[in-house]
Amino acid sequence: MNSLIIKIKDTYLERCKSYPLQKDIWEDLASFFKPDIKIYRLNRPSTVLTGETGDLGLAVLWVVQTALIRPIINDLVLAAPRGSTFISLASNIDNLSLCALAHSEDHNSPVILTEVEEHFQLNGVKKFITAGINADYILTTCRDKDEAKINRVVMLNSELINPEEMKDLNLPIMKSVSHTSFNFNNKAIPAENVPQIDDRKLRRSLKKWGIIERALIIEAYIPFLHYFNKAANAMGIKIVEDEVLLNLISEQSSLAGKQIDEAFYEEKIITKNIETEKLFKIISLFRENQDKILSSIDEADKIKFRDIFLFDSLK
Repeated sequence: MNSLIIKIKDTYLERCKSYPLQKDIWEDLASFFKPDIKIYRLNRPSTVLTGETGDLGLAVLWVVQTALIRPIINDLVLAAPRGSTFISLASNIDNLSLCALAHSEDHNSPVILTEVEEHFQLNGVKKFITAGINADYILTTCRDKDEAKINRVVMLNSELINPEEMKDLNLPIMKSVSHTSFNFNNKAIPAENVPQIDDRKLRRSLKKWGIIERALIIEAYIPFLHYFNKAANAMGIKIVEDEVLLNLISEQSSLAGKQIDEAFYEEKIITKNIETEKLFKIISLFRENQDKILSSIDEADKIKFRDIFLFDSLK
């Protein structure tokens, strides 16, 4: 694992500017840490990544691949009729496949799916897709015209993914992984890429695994704070006692584990995450000392440091 950690740290600046390198490092990561949430009870790779390298973007990518997109696809496979072409499409996804979920959209201009003769068309904009440009598969939620809620889904495989239809959002945060919008303009979709899925099961799966994604991002964010707290301490800058952050990591990991169990074995996810106010107080201390910290860290860590204000950027 040490060689992987070193590579992640050494290539950070290059990966912030290179889509191909972002995909290469995902394959390295997925080869070492299989993207299967069921096999990680403690010390999930996303927390190891942020604690050891400060690369929150790559940690979030692992969370999205492992705890969001693959479980949703698995739910849809289980819900699909026998012989469904969706099952055949999903069977081609392996550990190294880079998948994306195109779900976030403007409620005033939803993505609409329309049947046209023997195929379908997609129109609209998905506004936030993690690693979409590098994706081998993009699961795209959509709805029929005049439908109030998401009720359909489309599986875009590599033949249907056109990077020219995407726009890099150039976010100031999580620079080691791309985030794009996706503009669909009468995009032709073969019928076999549109599975017949119960819309209630689809929405339930999206909500359930979205809750797990949030829990694991918070879990990874706290070791990320610990990474910079150690750096600040080394400069003689006091932010917070290490024990405070270590206790928060332990607390959130326990809560996240319970939520994962509930996602697999219960009807509802009841367990909550730690109080975000605890994090905001620590974030405010980093904000007060950011000039001192930024004056003493290297270029890669200066870019990573922006991710401390993740919650500001995503409001």
